[in-house]
Amino acid sequence: MHGRSRLSLADTLKQAVAATGMSVNAVATQSGVPQAGLQRFLKGQRGMTLGTAERLCAYLQLELHSASNGHEPNDEGPGHAGR
Repeated sequence: MHGRSRLSLADTLKQAVAATGMSVNAVATQSGVPQAGLQRFLKGQRGMTLGTAERLCAYLQLELHSASNGHEPNDEGPGHAGR
């Protein structure tokens, strides 16, 4: 992993949402993502489509990268970007 740990998509989004100073529901509304779906994803209760992840990342000014770089994913839960 080249000396740095990889966060799950859910953890990365939690940090990015916190950095905005906005609530999860406000970020969901502003990014065009269903509030309940984002809440459940961040709690690990459901997955997320690539389209939804792309909208959130665009709104939060994050880059979404594929985990298919020859390395095994570090997280198999619903919050993993490689799913």
